[in-house]
Amino acid sequence: MRRSKLLLGIITLVTDYVLVVLSYVVSYYVREKFGDVMLIPFMQFVPFALMAGFLYISVFAYFGLYKQELVIDRYSDVFRIVFGSLLTGAFVGSVIYFSRTFDYSRLVLGFSALFSVVFLLIGRGVMVVIERVIRSRGFARENVVIVGAQPHIDRVKASLEAVGENIYNIKAIYITQPSSKDSLIDPGLPEWTYNFDSLEKYLIDEVVHVVIIADPAISDSTSLEIFTVCEGRGIAFMFVPNVLDLATAHVKTHEFAATPLIELSPSLLDGWMLAFKRLLDVFISVVSLIFLSPLMACTAIAIHLDSKGPVLFRHRRVGRNGLEFDLIKFRSMSMFEKDGKFVHASQDEKTEKLKEEQPNYKLAKDPRVTKVGSFIRRTSIDELPQLINVLKGEISIVGPRAYVVKELQTQQNSFPQTKALVRRLLTVKPGITGLWQVSGRSNVDFTERVSMDAYYATHASVWLDIKILFRTIPVVLKGSGAM
Repeated sequence: MRRSKLLLGIITLVTDYVLVVLSYVVSYYVREKFGDVMLIPFMQFVPFALMAGFLYISVFAYFGLYKQELVIDRYSDVFRIVFGSLLTGAFVGSVIYFSRTFDYSRLVLGFSALFSVVFLLIGRGVMVVIERVIRSRGFARENVVIVGAQPHIDRVKASLEAVGENIYNIKAIYITQPSSKDSLIDPGLPEWTYNFDSLEKYLIDEVVHVVIIADPAISDSTSLEIFTVCEGRGIAFMFVPNVLDLATAHVKTHEFAATPLIELSPSLLDGWMLAFKRLLDVFISVVSLIFLSPLMACTAIAIHLDSKGPVLFRHRRVGRNGLEFDLIKFRSMSMFEKDGKFVHASQDEKTEKLKEEQPNYKLAKDPRVTKVGSFIRRTSIDELPQLINVLKGEISIVGPRAYVVKELQTQQNSFPQTKALVRRLLTVKPGITGLWQVSGRSNVDFTERVSMDAYYATHASVWLDIKILFRTIPVVLKGSGAM
């Protein structure tokens, strides 16, 4: 581990400890100001606060808050801090209550739990600012070398830039498959045709922290020789997997009367986690429907005044295990007359055929979308009636996209290698938001979207759902990639 990252980790840990102790001290004085109350002497309270600080730090370390990860996940850190602080505060209070080691004030413990969360979040915010200043001056950056081919190199570069400014510094690019284009991928970067001896010399001579293989078609032998030199130099080795690698199942072992059996499980969602996810779905949907009912009522009125036709639109989609259901949305398209009937514009075969020819099955400027429809699509308001589908148990708050049958059929016919991915994403309930929605939404091409949904289905968990929900908020507010 580099000194700069190690130093940042130590500073973060020490800062957290000081802030936790400070939260207990402040709680003591706040309670003292509330009136005539018998508290233990302050000098006896200080050792207790110091020990509580160590307990907090231990819990945070267990939750991985001090790991020096290559990918920084601020949303996860916020949740871990809040959950860890409240959990530890409750534990400290329980120990004092049951042990009866000294007289205590429940308000002091309550205040300390609250103040610790506030102080720690403020402290982490300050640390983020300090890290940005340090990285802007060239310190604590991850120097990256990319080995691969287009378009994977561009995707990796865009992903590194999206994670955060000045975190990753791309040093050089090695091309494994020469492109038909004569122009450089990035004129500002050294770019060479891949040669192992050349790459090995570069990794020895230069300061490199990460090597990323951005070519799913690269041979195993080539990957192994690059990994070997990285291992010898203490360089992190990462690669972009083939889409079929994302369909890997989880392996479980069982023993029946001394007979070992191996089970391939397509998803982590099972037992208590599946039940908890359902409870979370019901809770969020009920609360959302109550608080968003005025907005939904105004939207319904606006749609009714803007164009003729029903306010809600029901569209046949594929759910878990291939079962079809009617997805409910606010109508965002116009209606037209067909065979003497007033039908939804989605039945316009000419436009639908044009839509199917797009790489993401979306039209950037769909002429069928109404004025109100354009707005509610951009702001994702059209998705709100899907909360009813959640209550009915047809979809979840978080999950893969609810696909149309024809979309999946076209995808499998055009790209037979993705059939395994389609099967995998249908092993869990679809969702209102998901992994691909927070990773570019309509800007992500269809094959990549299917791959992300299959990845979610394989690695689905309540913890992953919470992270996706946190990431959904800024995406919706920005209207990123919405159509």
